[in-house]
Amino acid sequence: MSYKVLRKNSPEEKYRNELKRAISRFLHSRQANGDETNARYISQISWEIYEEDRMCDEAIILIDSAIKLHPTGDYYIRKATFIRYKLEISVIVRSITSHDLDLINDALRILPQDCDHGPYLKVKADILNLLGNPVKAKICNALAYEDYDKVDIAEKQLEKLKKHETYINITGIHYYQGFEPFSEGTVVDLISELNNPHDRDAIRVEINGER
Repeated sequence: MSYKVLRKNSPEEKYRNELKRAISRFLHSRQANGDETNARYISQISWEIYEEDRMCDEAIILIDSAIKLHPTGDYYIRKATFIRYKLEISVIVRSITSHDLDLINDALRILPQDCDHGPYLKVKADILNLLGNPVKAKICNALAYEDYDKVDIAEKQLEKLKKHETYINITGIHYYQGFEPFSEGTVVDLISELNNPHDRDAIRVEINGER
């Protein structure tokens, strides 16, 4: 079964269904080998097409087939790994949707408890940031580094957010004052910057006349 030929000769929208049918035909021809042997072979192919071509979606389809044949922890780890690799690329190019959040949650769900969840939580934090959920992203980052004090702080912030109607996310503060001047009750001035060469919708934040 030549995956590269299949990829080259199949229209993009039909490729995944063709791949699934190819797997089905392949398994039918190898019935005498048993599910465990076939699953091991398919798992090996899934890793090869990822390593050679970085074909994450195709690798996920293949490892799913291996899991159906012989569900073991190693195959679940491999599936979670492929999902993480796929989403790391999406984060880099900033092409994230709510579906990607479902995907990383799925990877965390199937990952065995004795595996390192840190890299997956970091990816989830990046996704949450890109989806506009900075506080939840903080919680994930803190969990990734097992910094439970920061988890408590972020969870308290989240509770505050739930009790208020409107909050504004201020970006770019590391270029100026950092987080230090900000505390509950701080009065700030919001000044429109229509002449800002980078962003006409930019709003400058000042405290006592300073940025």
